[in-house]
Amino acid sequence: MTVIDTKVRAALNGSMDTAEGPKKNELSKDDFMKLFLTQLRMQDPLKPTSNSEMMQQMAQFTSLSSAQELQKTIKGLNANMGKSQVLEASQLIGKNVQMPSKSAYLSGEKGLEGSVIMPAASNALSVTITDSNNQVVKTINLSAPSSGVVDFKWDGLDAEGNQLNPDYYHLSASAMINGESVAVPTAGTFRVNSVGLDQNNGGVILNLDGMGGVGMNDIIKIV
Repeated sequence: MTVIDTKVRAALNGSMDTAEGPKKNELSKDDFMKLFLTQLRMQDPLKPTSNSEMMQQMAQFTSLSSAQELQKTIKGLNANMGKSQVLEASQLIGKNVQMPSKSAYLSGEKGLEGSVIMPAASNALSVTITDSNNQVVKTINLSAPSSGVVDFKWDGLDAEGNQLNPDYYHLSASAMINGESVAVPTAGTFRVNSVGLDQNNGGVILNLDGMGGVGMNDIIKIV
């Protein structure tokens, strides 16, 4: 009795920790039946297994089987939900989204679009754009009457009015908040090239131009 009870408890505990099949140290349904039948064949005829003990072991077997079937069902539902989310997210392919980033792409047609994520209101907000040589090519002055996302756009012209080449440019921003100059986070705009399913957690992955794969939760805006 002790052997089967111990293994059943271990299997039940293990089944709550993972949605995978039985591990080497866990008891499967087939293992349980083999042990149970072996115990019946080898029991002492003078001290046979009581009905209550047999019922207890069968109850444990039923609990183990139910837990494993439930996990299979949940795993299947999660997989289907993930696929459904990917299909919905596929509508974003070819569109632009914004995510927190210290860089953004300057397009020859649309310019460079980004935003500043403000923790509080500020009437003195500036965005500095630098090139790959860390040279300042543009400073944009803005105001943020309240906290939230403040959009900005750059046409690609430098201070002398020269059109700069399409490329990724570095972004930084600072604002006066409560009388102090503080750095505030920026977000860049990126094109969605494709979508996929994260096999680890079942979430949606967006493959952004110039950024690679990012989680759907990282997106702050669809533009």
